[in-house]
Amino acid sequence: NNEITLLRNAEGKGIVIDKDITINFNTFTYTFVEEGVGDTPTKSNGFQILAGNTVTLKNGALNVDEESKDDFYILIQNYSNLTVDNMKLDGTNLDMWSATDGDSYVLSNNSGNVSISNSTIKANNDGTKSFALDACKYEGYEAPVVTLAGDVVVSGNVELNGGQIYHAQTIYGVAKKSFKGGQSYWGTISTPIASAVIPEAAAGRH
Repeated sequence: NNEITLLRNAEGKGIVIDKDITINFNTFTYTFVEEGVGDTPTKSNGFQILAGNTVTLKNGALNVDEESKDDFYILIQNYSNLTVDNMKLDGTNLDMWSATDGDSYVLSNNSGNVSISNSTIKANNDGTKSFALDACKYEGYEAPVVTLAGDVVVSGNVELNGGQIYHAQTIYGVAKKSFKGGQSYWGTISTPIASAVIPEAAAGRH
């Protein structure tokens, strides 16, 4: 597994990740500017992490430059087995919803096993059109399974559509089931803590 360590704050265009890699942000921030990546014509991702890889993001922050917010509406598009530890994923400057631009996502998971711990995930202030994270099965890919494995603060809605989200600790407040489609397409929000209650409420501290 290759490892990259940031030595200072950095900025740049969106990046496609198609290899096993650990990115140690080393307390620093990477800021997306200019243009995103993704499938044509929707090149609006910061990181696009492809299936079949094992990726770790740790010890820092990701965000979008305010002047580039019209170019990005997904901070991380993930299909891999992804670990997020001690990260601040800041979607404040993701593009707002419009008829031509879709909903915004800070961490969009369409496949893979995803573990999130000791991190903050913040959506923009676009209400029901913005999501902090999702677990949404995409076409022929395996359904994503997302585990909030440690102290995680989620500011924004969570979307479920065929994926699963598990809480590995006591829940202090949970994401609501908010998604496109009928109830039959829901995945599950669940927890191994027998006494935990999972109300359908606004997202908050997990």
